[in-house]
Amino acid sequence: MTRLELTNFIVSNFDEERIAALDPDFLAFELEMAKLDDLKLVADAIIARPPLLSNHHNSCILYATQLSDQFDFKKARADTIGGSPPDKQRIRFRELVEEGQELARAFRASTSSMRALTLEDLKRI
Repeated sequence: MTRLELTNFIVSNFDEERIAALDPDFLAFELEMAKLDDLKLVADAIIARPPLLSNHHNSCILYATQLSDQFDFKKARADTIGGSPPDKQRIRFRELVEEGQELARAFRASTSSMRALTLEDLKRI
């Protein structure tokens, strides 16, 4: 099977309630970053339906496919080195929002001292 076929097979076996409880960014990132061999192992496990697996690395995929009942919702993601990109994206998004709020405050402050032009003002111009 190709990577796309394996991913589609795995996703088609996600439990609706479980994926609703997971962060979609972390789940998508884990699927995207998973090695082809790991995807094959997950697909084989879905077919074989072994007893529940331990989830040492807090895999969203294992939890979503019901291959494991273990998932640390406080951590909310699989173990990755250096943090997951969704964390970094959220931090940057927050920074952009804060920058936008600062610009909006500065604009409001600069325009609050302006008064509305009257018809008389326009005639003088």
